[in-house]
Amino acid sequence: MLAALSKTLGQITDPRIRSILWKTLLLALSLFILLFMGVGVMLSETQFFAMGWLESTMEWLGGIATLVLAWILFPSVVVLILSFFLEDVAQAVEDRHHPDLGPARVQPWREVVVIAVKFAFIAIILNVLALPLYILLYFVGIGIVLYYLLNGYLLGREYFELVALRRLTAADAATLRRAFSGRIVLCGALIAFLSSLPLINLLAPVMGTMLMVHVVADLRREHEAHHASGG
Repeated sequence: MLAALSKTLGQITDPRIRSILWKTLLLALSLFILLFMGVGVMLSETQFFAMGWLESTMEWLGGIATLVLAWILFPSVVVLILSFFLEDVAQAVEDRHHPDLGPARVQPWREVVVIAVKFAFIAIILNVLALPLYILLYFVGIGIVLYYLLNGYLLGREYFELVALRRLTAADAATLRRAFSGRIVLCGALIAFLSSLPLINLLAPVMGTMLMVHVVADLRREHEAHHASGG
């Protein structure tokens, strides 16, 4: 996976990738602002206490909570941007590093959007449900571990499916994912980590896609070699 990450970082300056990065940067920033405002409105419209000073305190704490919650949900929601740029990013990576793969299956736009929306919805629900655990475990120093484990699984599976289904049937993609589930979760955790870094998180959709293109290509070759050797 380190080799895949190195290739990903090395192609950031590619003109094709750079053009997509600027577009996703603007879209991701706009999405984060909308998410921040939406969570803020939700919290501000909820009255927790009848006493004025307590309500004012809650509003002040709500501002902090809004930022934290928006930050937690951002990696899950921002994957929706992938539905617009997935093919362009994947093709740029394959043209440079994996030209032997040949043409990919033409994915209907609806298929990509459905996958992105499905996983975004699941991830939002699970992260909101896990929020009390994040807070509780934060005080013992392992809240961040839970965050990366949960989102590593979710983002790993989502990015894997988005990329793998360009070249594999759903059944073959599921077989490959089960065979290398640990590495895919680890890759997802790395994407979640990138998504939690200020400014870098705005570029995470493109970087995550590039990374997963390399990972899927490597896993396919390893899987095929294993079967060819009779393993």
